[in-house]
Amino acid sequence: MPLGRSLIGELTEYLAQHPRRSEPDAPLWPGRVPGGNGDVRTLDYDRQFDVASLIRYYFKPALADLGITGVRWHDLRHYYASVCAAAGIEIRKVSRWMGHANINTTDSIYTHLFDGTDDDDMDRLDAAALRGLDVAPLRVIDGR
Repeated sequence: MPLGRSLIGELTEYLAQHPRRSEPDAPLWPGRVPGGNGDVRTLDYDRQFDVASLIRYYFKPALADLGITGVRWHDLRHYYASVCAAAGIEIRKVSRWMGHANINTTDSIYTHLFDGTDDDDMDRLDAAALRGLDVAPLRVIDGR
């Protein structure tokens, strides 16, 4: 899956400060030492990263601070695909990035959320007509 330039920049900064940046097999994210003192959580790169802790201690509190309820971690995947569709990214690309075996899966689950208008499509059609695309003339078949 490709990454946006802003995320690449943030990851580059993160990796430049990573305590084990010279080790190719080092974990990207640290694990969390159980316990802690209040809101202080000790991170340890020798411990396995724990997604359940991320969700419990960071994801859910961030959502609560924003007043958002009923969102699951997996919903981020749906959000990503839906925003891609809303931004007009080709559904074939989104389907490939999502790892869907069939483009119909992506199309039926995500694109209906952002039907919008057909103005952009009609503008592209107008632009193509003004360029004078070389299109074969229509043929009448069986007098119809």
